[in-house]
Amino acid sequence: MEHAALELDVLAALAAARTRPQDVAARLKARLKCYRGAQYAAPGRTPKQTKEGAAACKDALTFLATLEGPLEPVAAAPEGLRLAGVDHVLDVGVEGVASHRGTDDSSSTDRNGRYGAWGGATGECIWYGNLANGATGASIVDDLVVDDGVRSRGHRLCVYDARWTVAAVAAGAHATYANMVAVEFAATFENDDAGVEARLRNPPPPRVRGAAAARGGTCWDLGLCRGCALPVKGGTVVELPDGRKWHEACFVCSRCGDSVAGKDKRKKDEGGYIFCAPCHVELYAPACVVCGAKIDGDRINMGDGAYRHPGCKKPPAKKKKAKRRVGPKALANLYAGLDEQPAAGDDPPAQLPRGSERVLPTTS
Repeated sequence: MEHAALELDVLAALAAARTRPQDVAARLKARLKCYRGAQYAAPGRTPKQTKEGAAACKDALTFLATLEGPLEPVAAAPEGLRLAGVDHVLDVGVEGVASHRGTDDSSSTDRNGRYGAWGGATGECIWYGNLANGATGASIVDDLVVDDGVRSRGHRLCVYDARWTVAAVAAGAHATYANMVAVEFAATFENDDAGVEARLRNPPPPRVRGAAAARGGTCWDLGLCRGCALPVKGGTVVELPDGRKWHEACFVCSRCGDSVAGKDKRKKDEGGYIFCAPCHVELYAPACVVCGAKIDGDRINMGDGAYRHPGCKKPPAKKKKAKRRVGPKALANLYAGLDEQPAAGDDPPAQLPRGSERVLPTTS
């Protein structure tokens, strides 16, 4: 989904979540079935590692059950509030950090007043993730409501804050998580038309490396990627049962370089190296003793390290020829059957059986 379309989708999902929280609860109940420990794997999507597993989802369901009826939906805010979110996406997205603080140490309160005046209260929610993994406006709002790993559940409370009447959404690229979505809220907002016009003609304020950028981190400390040897700060991470981790972009076949990320892609771990199925077959699979082709899948052990495809017929066993031994008695019978006995001095029979002996008479 393109960023512009996603922004509209998230805004519509926010309004729906506030007016129909029971629909969010229904989706979260279905989500509970997708947890395997701390790993969450929605159908057809790449699994992602969470910090709390199903516990955060259950906590969100408890919260939704306590809401006293629906809230008013949020309307689309004037452009000035959206540009505040755009500035933050362009700022921290390049840096790859996960923070409500800008690289110049600006807060959402500061940014939301750049191109207009907010009244009453203002707030911000930020989502990080990979849009290529099937994210939609509804799934992003659900993630904010679950609020995995955030002790205060600040994003959840922000979504259901009764003070908000307007909201703006800005989506863009993020160096660590692939994408990010910033949602800016306000009780009221009045556009600064001149400020908005000037911002649309010019780039955002210059990025100044402050304390937030110096910290340069996310809420994850996952070690080093086995592919590129750089720190894994978050985003879509592939982890094997033995604890080895890769950035999704680094999880590729060691031979051909094709991506092997995703449940629908077969891969093999051989000697600490990851291979796609075709390369692993070519390099390591035994050849069928019947047809000679590599065996990919079921095979029948023929013994002595030989295998064949189940559909290839077993070659017939070679018959062993019995060795014929000829002794003195058999040789006597041979001569007895001849019309003439060999005369003294004659050459021996041309086809004298192997292993037999013949003593020729001597002449004086």
